[in-house]
Amino acid sequence: MSDDVLGEFKGQLTEYRRLGAIRDAAKLAIDEADEDLRRFRFKLHEDMEEAGVGSTKISVPIFDGNGMDTGEVEMINFIPTSSDFAAIQDRDALIEWVKENPEERGKYIGLKEEKAALNQLVAESLKKGTPLPPGVGFYTTPKVGQRRS
Repeated sequence: MSDDVLGEFKGQLTEYRRLGAIRDAAKLAIDEADEDLRRFRFKLHEDMEEAGVGSTKISVPIFDGNGMDTGEVEMINFIPTSSDFAAIQDRDALIEWVKENPEERGKYIGLKEEKAALNQLVAESLKKGTPLPPGVGFYTTPKVGQRRS
């Protein structure tokens, strides 16, 4: 490639590289913030549960996008909850169960909706107290919901 052609693109290529570095740093910061929030939410949920604290409405500061207090406040209802999610522990056992229950075939095997359908099945089974299909377990994710009052 000639120096003239390369010269035309050098600025764009440099900018492309710069923007990629900014994006990578932002992604890393988001991943770290997500992990911090996940850990804090888990501990908060655990502490609220141990103390027997349910839905709690309090006045809290409003924060800007940088986490700085804007000087304004709002009423927020904090609600400790949890969600159950499917965990395929033995895919072969699940596939065998689906083969034995043809009405279930389209919901749980080979579709993008598989995970959502399994999550729904787990939630319904836990609510009804019925056994989960073979090869399927679950895990629970604690949350603390926030609703403006």
